[in-house]
Amino acid sequence: MQISNNMNRFHSPNFGMALKITQKGQKFLENQSMNVLGKIAKTGEEMNDYKFWDLVVDGNGYNIIKKDRLIRYTSPMLEKEADPNKMQFMKSVKIKADRYTSSSQAASHLTFEYPNNDSAIKAYDKFSKLPEEERYIELTRMLEQQSAQIAEDQKFAQKAMEEKQNFVADLFEKFGTKPQEI
Repeated sequence: MQISNNMNRFHSPNFGMALKITQKGQKFLENQSMNVLGKIAKTGEEMNDYKFWDLVVDGNGYNIIKKDRLIRYTSPMLEKEADPNKMQFMKSVKIKADRYTSSSQAASHLTFEYPNNDSAIKAYDKFSKLPEEERYIELTRMLEQQSAQIAEDQKFAQKAMEEKQNFVADLFEKFGTKPQEI
């Protein structure tokens, strides 16, 4: 009979989960409404397989933290488009957030590209109507999707480069000559 340990390889019961609540975060959540707590619980389930970003609740509230712990965002706010005439050409949504790294803190402007104007306007309208906790949830989703797309693009580029190198190696094997033969 084999007995398996349900603890993960990093000995953390919440490894792989993108919603993390610290002990001080528990106190923070006690002051939230049941509606907010329900959204947080649902979010925890939805973010179960996130690979790049975590939503962390600590004593100060919500933080969006990159899994490698090098970047943390707080206070996400939609950058409003001042000129309503530009909305018809908009293909991106810009969000301002406080960005913290190990060496600095600064306001950061995050841009999320969309395939067309309708998609960008829907995302803009959605984000503009969200209450605070949902802005954190939505920005975590947006960052996760963006990071996943970047990783997929890098994987595709790496595969294309390997295929090219293999093709060149095959060409050389078939048609290559030694320097003295030319």
